[in-house]
Amino acid sequence: MISESNVSSAPIGGIIDGKVIPVEPTDPSIRNGVLDSLEFAISREYENRAFEISQHYMKEAIPKSIEQKTHWGLKRKAASYDVKRVPRILRSRARSEKLQNEALQPKTKKLTRVKLYKLKQRLKLTKLASRLRHMKVPITVPSGGIKKRIRSLQEQLKIARKSQAEELNNINGAYDNYATNKLCLPHDNVRYGNRQNKIRWIPNHVWHAKRFHMSEKWGWNIPMAPTRKCFRETRRAVQWSAVASDTSYFGTLVIRCQSIDLAKAALNTFTAYSGVIPEDIIAGTNVYEGWFYVDDERYALISAFFQKELNSILMRIHPADFEACFQAVLTWVQAYEGVEVDDCRFALGSIELRGPKALLHFLKISYHQSGNKDFFDFLHTVQMLKEKFYDEVVPDQFNRSLDESSNESSNDSLIMLGGSPDRSLSEMNDFFKVNSEGSNSEVQVKSVFSFIMRDPRITSVSESYRPNSYFHFLDFYDLSNVSDKSLHHEVNLTSLLIPEERDEVYRFMHSVKNRTRSEEGLSHYYPSFQMERRSLTAFPVLVHRLKNQAWCVTMPWFFVQPTWMLLRRVAKSREVGLRQMHQLDTEACRPHYPHDYPYTKAGFDEHRQNSSTQKSNYERLNTVEKTSFDDVERPILPGCDWEFLRCVAFQYSDTHTRGLVTEDRKNHDGGKVSYSITKNEHSSEPESSDEIESSVVEFTMKNTYHEAFVRGDLETELAEQRALPVVQKVLKPRYKGELKADARIYSNCFGKGHDTLIGFVTSASFNQHKSTAIGVLNAQYRHCGTVYVRNSGSSEFIPVLATEVSEGKCLRFDF
Repeated sequence: MISESNVSSAPIGGIIDGKVIPVEPTDPSIRNGVLDSLEFAISREYENRAFEISQHYMKEAIPKSIEQKTHWGLKRKAASYDVKRVPRILRSRARSEKLQNEALQPKTKKLTRVKLYKLKQRLKLTKLASRLRHMKVPITVPSGGIKKRIRSLQEQLKIARKSQAEELNNINGAYDNYATNKLCLPHDNVRYGNRQNKIRWIPNHVWHAKRFHMSEKWGWNIPMAPTRKCFRETRRAVQWSAVASDTSYFGTLVIRCQSIDLAKAALNTFTAYSGVIPEDIIAGTNVYEGWFYVDDERYALISAFFQKELNSILMRIHPADFEACFQAVLTWVQAYEGVEVDDCRFALGSIELRGPKALLHFLKISYHQSGNKDFFDFLHTVQMLKEKFYDEVVPDQFNRSLDESSNESSNDSLIMLGGSPDRSLSEMNDFFKVNSEGSNSEVQVKSVFSFIMRDPRITSVSESYRPNSYFHFLDFYDLSNVSDKSLHHEVNLTSLLIPEERDEVYRFMHSVKNRTRSEEGLSHYYPSFQMERRSLTAFPVLVHRLKNQAWCVTMPWFFVQPTWMLLRRVAKSREVGLRQMHQLDTEACRPHYPHDYPYTKAGFDEHRQNSSTQKSNYERLNTVEKTSFDDVERPILPGCDWEFLRCVAFQYSDTHTRGLVTEDRKNHDGGKVSYSITKNEHSSEPESSDEIESSVVEFTMKNTYHEAFVRGDLETELAEQRALPVVQKVLKPRYKGELKADARIYSNCFGKGHDTLIGFVTSASFNQHKSTAIGVLNAQYRHCGTVYVRNSGSSEFIPVLATEVSEGKCLRFDF
C-alpha cells in the first residue's frame, strides 16, 4: 500500500516501485461488514469479462478433432483422410467432422480424360480378375501394361467359359503353390503382381508395411523393426509376456521318398548324421537343428523334421541359403528313382513366438476338432509348464491351493481348457509372469506337436476361454503320468506334406467379408454353414521348439494371415521384426544366423554388404570427420574387414595373390599397412559374391591344417592357399564400456597400428547398461581370457572377458 506521503515525495516523472500495487484502502461494496454481491460484480466487470475471454481462447486452443484427441498408441498417419483408421467407437464423430471439412473446402477439379481413362482401365482389370475368382479359376497375370494384362484375362475368361477348366475349391483364390524338382514362382496377383517379380512378399506384407520399416533382403521384403520405439517394449514383453514375428520368408522344401531307406540316406547326406540316426528323429518326436552339408562341408543352418509314415523330410532353410541348398538336394534326388523334392516356399508359412507366455497366447486362438488326441497332448504340455511354475517359482501358493482343493470333490481339482471352477483366467495367466527358466526350459527337447486347427476367423478370441461341450477335462495337478511317451507322440502330417492334401485344406475357406455377414447371408455360399459352423475349415499345424528358445508354428500359406490377425488381438502380445530377433539373440549371448557366422557364404555376403553400406555413409562425412576417422581406422575397411584380418595373421611372401602384409606395404609413420601397392589385393566392392571366397573358416580340431596353424608350425605354401581359422566368443566388459557392432578386437593395447588385431565384433547388445557382444577371433587366441575391444572410429580400448558361446549363455535372457 502506498501512502500519500510516499507518493508526494516521489519525483515528478519518476517510477513507483513495481512490487507495491496501489489499491483502495477500503472496498465500497462492503458496508457495515456485509458484502453487496451485485455492486461487487459490477465493480469488477472488466476483470470478469477478461477472464471469460481467456477461458474462451483456452477452449479454442484445446484440440477438438478426433485425430488430435486419439491416444498416441491408436494414432495413424492416414486417419486424417481415412475414417477406417480411427477407432470404431469414434468413427461416427470422425465422419461428421470430415463432412464439415469437405463442405468448407472448395470443390476439386474434374479429372482429365487421360486420368479418367486410366481409372476405367484399372476398374475393368479388377472386374475381370474378380469374375475369374468367383468362377474359381486360377489366374495367371503376365507382366506388362494394363492393356496387355486385360487382354490376357479376357482370353483366360473365354477359355474358362468354353471348357471345363480346373476350378479352385474356395472363393478366396487360395491354392497350394508348389513346384516339384524345380524352383517355384510366387503367387499371381492382379493388384500387386508387378511389385513381386523380383522382391517377394510375406503373407502379412501389407499389414507390416503400414507399421514396420521394411528392407529388401535375400529376395524378400522383410519387416525389420516397428516404426515406434520398440526395443525396451520388446525386452519387457519377452520377459513377462510373448512376442511374435512372421517368418514366412524362411524357405521350406519337402523330400518325398518311396522307402524309408532312401529317406534315411537323405538325412545321412545332408545332416550331421553319418550312420545311425537317433530314434527320436525317426519317430518324429524331435527336430534336427544343425548344419546342412554340401559335399561333406558345412554350408548353412537348417531345421529338419522326419515323417516316418510318409517317408518324407521337411526342411526349413534360411532364405539366403535356400536356392543353393535346393540345388544340392535336387542333384542328389536326380541320382535316385522314386525320390522327389518339392519347393514349398509359397505353400507353407511360419510364425515364431518367444516368451514365457508364447504357448498360452497360441492356445488362446487354437480351436481343435472334437476328440483330437494330438491337441490334448499339446494342452497337457502347456498345463505341465504352468505346474512347473507352481513347483519351482511359487511353491507356497501351489501347496496352499492343493490343500484347499483336496477337501473338495474330485471334479473341482480338474481344470478345463482356458478356465477353472477354482481359479480365474487372470490367475492362470499370472502363472506365466516369470522368467522362462522355470517354465519353458522344461520343454527343450522332443518338443514337437501337430494337430488340426480350425480357421481362427470363425470364432473370436474370447470364445477360447469358454469351456465348450467337446472339451475334455484334463488333470492339471496329477503329474504322475507325465513322461516323454505321454507328452510326445508320433505326429501325422499327411495334410501338411502332401500337395493334394494341402490343397484340400482350402476347401470352403470363407473370406473376411463373409465372416462379417450374418449366418443367413453366408448360406448362399455355404449351405451347411448354419448347421456345422465350427467344422467348415481346418488346417494342419506343426509346432516345434528351436534352439533359440522360440516356438515355430508351421502352417499352410494362406492361413498365416488370419492366424496372425487373431494373434495380434491377444492382450499383451507384441509384434517384432528381424532386428528385434537379432536383439534377443545377442542379449541372450546366442549367435544370430547369418550375421555371426562370417565363415559361411550367407554370413560373408552379409558382412560384405554391410561394409559397402558403411563405406557409402563414410563418403558423406565432411573432411574433418574423414580425417579423424582415417587416422584411427586406416587401412581397415569400414565394417568387419576379414581379408585384412587374414593378412595380419599370415606374413606372406611377395608371390601371394590375396594382398600381403610385408615391410614393403608398411608406411614409415606408425607401421600402418597400405592397401595400394599390390595388384591382386581385395577391394571394397568385389564383382560378385560367387567369385570371392570367404577369408575365414570355422576352426575344427580334426583338420590337420587348423592344428598346424594353432601350433604355429604351418608351412608357408600351405597357408597361402587357405583361409584363416576363427572361433566364436561371447564378449562382456570387465568393468565399464559399451561394445558396438563392427568393433575391432586386439590381443593387447600396446601394439603399434593394427599388428595385434585378432578379430571383430559381429553383433553387439542393444542394452547400453549391460553390454554383451558376439565376436569372431583368430583361432590362435581361442584360449585368451582377456582381450581389448576398440569401437570403430574410437581410440579407447575396453578390456573384455572372452568366453565360449556355450558357457556364456545368460540364464536371465534365456527364453
